[in-house]
Amino acid sequence: MKVLIMQGPNMNLLGLSSKDRLTLDKLNKKIRKFASSQSIEIKISQTNDVGKYITYIHRNRKKVDAYILTLGSWHPNAFTIKESLEIINLPYRIVENTQYHKDVLEKSIFDKKNIVENKNFIESYNIALTELNT
Repeated sequence: MKVLIMQGPNMNLLGLSSKDRLTLDKLNKKIRKFASSQSIEIKISQTNDVGKYITYIHRNRKKVDAYILTLGSWHPNAFTIKESLEIINLPYRIVENTQYHKDVLEKSIFDKKNIVENKNFIESYNIALTELNT
């Protein structure tokens, strides 16, 4: 299985707000390690630009089997991202850290079954990868 992981807005600043000093680089290394243990091939990208984010999802639609997305503050208004995912019609999970985005999740436009909520980002990605790999 091949999964595209798209890190969204401000994930590049994760280390500045993380209480446990988790940086995006450390997070991505842990994601890669878990994915490898499950024989899942992953590609990870991060951008703060929603247009680039959507373009990357579009360009990789024939190269991957599923997506894992972090939308952060884009979440309640991510209509274009949601529409793209519906058109592409591949499985996906949205990973959100409830420590930062609990209020955002309450206004979500996405089906709850596709959202992995957790205070621990590493656990959230592991859950999302496991769900998509079954």
